[in-house]
Amino acid sequence: GGLSKEDTDDHLAWRFSGSSARVQLSFLDPEEKLTEVADAYAKVFSGGTVLLADLPCGSGAAALALLATVAELRRQDRIPRNPLNVKIVGGELSEFARGYAALATEHIKDALAEQAIWVSAEFLSWDALDKFSTAELTNRLTLLGQECSARLIVLANFSGFLQREGK
Repeated sequence: GGLSKEDTDDHLAWRFSGSSARVQLSFLDPEEKLTEVADAYAKVFSGGTVLLADLPCGSGAAALALLATVAELRRQDRIPRNPLNVKIVGGELSEFARGYAALATEHIKDALAEQAIWVSAEFLSWDALDKFSTAELTNRLTLLGQECSARLIVLANFSGFLQREGK
């Protein structure tokens, strides 16, 4: 979303909903073009303990969209309501975006818990261009994922960052 607060706020105001919608559409698959992806989401979030890596997480659009979609489908009795523990690890360069992701995650925890979804989250500083930063993130994901029944890495909305300035 940008390294400065102004850039992050601008990204949050104008791009968060689009980022959320893209992830949500991949889950719901209204045009039935991504059935394998939608089926994978359904399997991962069917119950148990899941490690969800959101990289880069920005303000949390991808993880929040996935969890809100699962909760709503459960609320409408569209999918089973088995106990689900989700460990979110967000990696993000912007401290402001990490702060928004943490705040938004805290904000929806009660609504998720009503649908038997319990969330723990940590949002780590991650510079994708730094091998040491990536190694630290990888180590954390490895440790947290050891006792999970499923693991999912969401790499969403990353191409702009990588294409700018020849990254």
